[in-house]
Amino acid sequence: MAHPAQGSAVTPERSWRANAIARRTAVWVERQATRRLAGVLAALGLAVWGQRILLMGGQRHDAVLLFLAAGLTFAFSAPPLPEWPALPERRPWPQYAQIVAGLALALAVVATGFFWLDEHSKIGLWLWLIAIPLYAFGAWDAESERFWQGQSLREEWRRLRGWIIAYRWELMWLMVILLLAAFARFYQLDTIPNGCQSDEGNNGLDALRWLHGAPYTVYAETNEGQATFFTYLLALAFKLFGAGVVQMRAVSATAGVLTVLAFYLLARDLFGVNIALAATGLLAGARWHITFSRIVYELILLPLFEVLLFYFLLRALRRGRRRDWALAGLALGGGMHTYTAWRVIPFAIAIFLVYWLLSHRARWRRDMEGIGLLAGGAYVAVVPLGVYIIRHWNVFISRIRHISVFNDVARVGSYEPVWSNLRKTLWMFNYRGDYAALNNLPGAPLLTFDARSSQAVMSHVPAAWLLASLVGALFILGIAYALRHITRPLPFLIISSFVIIGSVAVLSVAHEAPTARRPIGLIPLIFLLVGLVLDRIWVLYRRALRGHGREWFHAVLAVAVAGVYLGGVDTYFNVQARNESVYIAYSGVEAAVGRYIRTLPPDTRIYLVPAFQYHSAVKFIGGRRDTRLLNLVRDLPLREDPGGDVVYILEAVDARLEPLFRQFYPRGRLEEHRDPFGRLYFISFWVPRAQVNAARGVLGSYYEGDMGEAGPLALQRQDGPLSFDFAKEPPTSPPFSAHWTGALLAPGFG
Repeated sequence: MAHPAQGSAVTPERSWRANAIARRTAVWVERQATRRLAGVLAALGLAVWGQRILLMGGQRHDAVLLFLAAGLTFAFSAPPLPEWPALPERRPWPQYAQIVAGLALALAVVATGFFWLDEHSKIGLWLWLIAIPLYAFGAWDAESERFWQGQSLREEWRRLRGWIIAYRWELMWLMVILLLAAFARFYQLDTIPNGCQSDEGNNGLDALRWLHGAPYTVYAETNEGQATFFTYLLALAFKLFGAGVVQMRAVSATAGVLTVLAFYLLARDLFGVNIALAATGLLAGARWHITFSRIVYELILLPLFEVLLFYFLLRALRRGRRRDWALAGLALGGGMHTYTAWRVIPFAIAIFLVYWLLSHRARWRRDMEGIGLLAGGAYVAVVPLGVYIIRHWNVFISRIRHISVFNDVARVGSYEPVWSNLRKTLWMFNYRGDYAALNNLPGAPLLTFDARSSQAVMSHVPAAWLLASLVGALFILGIAYALRHITRPLPFLIISSFVIIGSVAVLSVAHEAPTARRPIGLIPLIFLLVGLVLDRIWVLYRRALRGHGREWFHAVLAVAVAGVYLGGVDTYFNVQARNESVYIAYSGVEAAVGRYIRTLPPDTRIYLVPAFQYHSAVKFIGGRRDTRLLNLVRDLPLREDPGGDVVYILEAVDARLEPLFRQFYPRGRLEEHRDPFGRLYFISFWVPRAQVNAARGVLGSYYEGDMGEAGPLALQRQDGPLSFDFAKEPPTSPPFSAHWTGALLAPGFG
C-alpha cells in the first residue's frame, strides 16, 4: 500500500484544474458580494429617503412603505453574523481567590443583617463597601495573575508601553472622540441649559444634607422616590469643588463621557476597531444623550451601567472568564442604584440567559457556574437597597403606581391609552419625539437633528438632510436585520432588551407620551444596532472589492460621522438651547432669584413670595440665607429694626403692588429682572435700613394753637407707640394740635 503522502502527489493538470476552480469560486463569491453590497446600499438609500420624508413633513405611510422595503432588502442582503468562537479551556480558580470571593459574600450577608436592624448602619455600610472590591478580586482567574506571579513593575510597564505603541492610532482616534464627546457635554455648562429645574435643585439639597452630616440612607423620597447613589456623587463633587449648579451638571457630563468610553469597549469587542470608532462617534454627537448628560438627573447613570453590564456579560459568554461574570453581576446590581427604569433590566437579562441555556446545552455546566457568579455579584452590589425594598415595598413602588398607564385605562374604561402610547413611542425615534421641553427640542425626533433651521450651522451644509437622516435610517435597518437573525445571541439580546426597556415608556401615563426620559436605556441598544449595520456593510464591501478601497470606505465613514456629530451638537446649542420653551422649562425664574440672592450683602433681610420661598432652586442657589415668607399684612411695613437693608422679591404679576410699597417706602428702589427674551422674570423692591426704621410707628405733625392743620407747623417727628404724657413732656409749647399719619396694627384683625 502506498504511503498517503505518495498518493497525494499533485500533477500539473490537477493543479491547473484546482486553480481554475478556485478562480471561478472567487469570482462567484465576489459577484455575490457585489450583488449583496448593491442591495444593502439600496436599502440604506431607501431608509434615508423615508427618513427625509418624515423630516420634511411628508406622508407617514409613504415613509413606512420605504422603511419596510429598506428593512426587508437589508435583512436578506446583509450576511449573517459569524458564529462565536469556541470557549477556551477552563482556567483554574486559585484557592485564595475562592476564599476571597467567599469572604466577600459573607461580609455582604453580615451587612444585610446590620442594615436590617438599622437602615443607617455605619458598620453595615463599611462592610458592604469592602465586600464589593473583594468580590471582584476573588473572581479573578489564574490567567490574570501575571503581576502576582513574580513579574516586576518594570516588566509590567514595558508591556504596557509596548501595548500603547502597538495601538497608538486607535488610542489617538478614541481620544479625539472622547474629547468631542466632552465638548458636547461640558461646553457652556454654566449657562446651557438655563436655570435649575426643581428636581435638580432637590438633588443638590440632598447632596448638601449628606455633606452636613445626615445619616447614610440608600433610598430617599426626594422627587417622588429615588436611590441616593447619584446624590452621593454630587456630594463628593461639592466636597472637592464646592457647591453649585455647574458642579452638579459636571457629574452628569462626566457620566455621559464615561458612557461613550464604555460603549467603545463594547462595540470594539463586537465589531472591531473601525466600526466601533464610527458607532462611538455617532453616540458622542447624539442629541438625545447630550441633553441628559447636561441635566442633574440620576437617569444619566443608567446607560453607563447598562453598557458595562452588556460588555462584561457578552465577554463572559464568549470567553468564559469568571471575572467577567462577577463584574457583570456587580453592574447588574449596581444599576439598581441608578434610575427607576433599571428595574426592568434584570428581567431582560433573565430572559436572555434562559434563551442562552436552551440554545447552548452543551456548555450549561460551565455557564451555570458563571450565572452563579453573576447572581452573587448582583447580591453583593444591591445589599442595602435590597433590604430597603423588602422593608418599604409600598414606598419603593409608589412612583410606579403613580405614573402607570393603567390609571388612564381605568379612567377611560379601555386599553386605548396603551395603544396610543405604543404608537407614539414607536414614532418618537424618527418622526415625533418628546414634547416636554425639559427632555427634548419639543416634538423633534430623538435620532435626527434639525438641518433646516436658519439658526443652525448645518442648514448651510450641502446634503445636510442626508446626514440628519443617517442615524434614523441605520436604526431602521438594524431593527430589521436583528429581527431577521433573532435566533443569534446578539440580535436576541438587543431585541428582547429593546422590547422590555421600551415597555417602560409604553406603560407610563398617557399624557407624557412620547417620553425620552424613561426609555433612556434604549440609547446603547440603538447605537449597537447602528454599529451592527455598519459592520455588515463593511464585511460586504471587503468581499466585493477584495480588500481594495479600504481607505475610501473609512474616509466616507469618517466624513459621515463628523457631519452627524456637527449636526447634533449644532442643533442642541443653536436650536434646542435657544428654544423659548426649553429656556423656560429649567426654572429660569427661580434660578435667577437664587443668583440674585447670592449678590445681596449678608445682613440683608430677604422676603420672598411663596412661589420662591419653597422652590428648591432658590434654596440651593441662594445658599444658606435668612429668607422669610412674605406676609403683606405683617411685613409691610416692618415693625422692628431689621438689622440691615430689606429686599422684597416678588413675582412678575406682583408689579401691581408697587403703589402699596411706595406708600410706606417712597424712596425704595424697584428693579425689574428680565430674561433674554425681554419678559419680566421677577421684581425686587430694595429698602435701606434707615428708611425702614423711619417708616416705623407714625409720622407726628404738631401745630401751634388749637386750629389743627390750619395753624403754623411747629414740629414734625416719627413717633413710636401712641402713648404720651404731654403734661410732663410736651412736644412744643402749648397750646398745640397733633396730627398722626401711618399704619396701625389692630391685633386679631390685621
